[in-house]
Amino acid sequence: MSTIAVGPRPGGRRPALTAGGSRRNNAGVSTEPRRVVVVEDHPIFREGVVQCLDAEPDFTVVGAWTTGDVDLEALRPLAPDLVLMDIELPVVSGIEATRRIRSVLPAACVVMLTAHAEPDLLVGALQVGAAGYLLKHTPAAELVDTLRRIADGEHLLDPDVAAHMLREFRGRPAAATAHALPPLSAREEEVLKLLATGETNRQIARRLSVSEETIKSHVASILRKLAVPDRTSAAVLAVRAGLVDG
Repeated sequence: MSTIAVGPRPGGRRPALTAGGSRRNNAGVSTEPRRVVVVEDHPIFREGVVQCLDAEPDFTVVGAWTTGDVDLEALRPLAPDLVLMDIELPVVSGIEATRRIRSVLPAACVVMLTAHAEPDLLVGALQVGAAGYLLKHTPAAELVDTLRRIADGEHLLDPDVAAHMLREFRGRPAAATAHALPPLSAREEEVLKLLATGETNRQIARRLSVSEETIKSHVASILRKLAVPDRTSAAVLAVRAGLVDG
């Protein structure tokens, strides 16, 4: 296991942290930024992610590991809201690390990061409770926006990853992927199909000419009927059931 202490940088570019991780600003107004842990073995990419998030007032990186062998006893008191996890790590894989972290910190949202969209790895990540999956070439602004939405409770599936996943499952024999779904209404099936292609609630709402709140209600009903914890797990079931043509 290898961990990196994340502290203020020379030159004062990084906002000061209190003992509890809150930022202090010149106006004396205390905020509670989302606490982030980064698990990434590539030093340049890791440092870039840390600097990107430190530039945002609503994020603070409280720790980092360079392998998937995360010290859970050291992680627990950091109380991260988000964990950015490289899916391919030395010593312990990102998927196994996610499983371990979720077992002790179920409220933490783990977001998988990878250079390539691998459908089988995606399915494995979702099965152990990952809340999202982003490609490493994602622009910084999009990365930050996505992490905000995930921290606010929205589980997201990267559209590029969704496309790869659909192609992968379409190429397999029908018997290997066909799984019956519980009965859904016609509208719920329509929403699930779009959800499985990586569209957000806002995009689905625009496509179907309804409000975003209506889509949120449909998604909640879908998750309940499918007995899954999040939209990405629902997307996997939809693909396996052959509901999505791609």
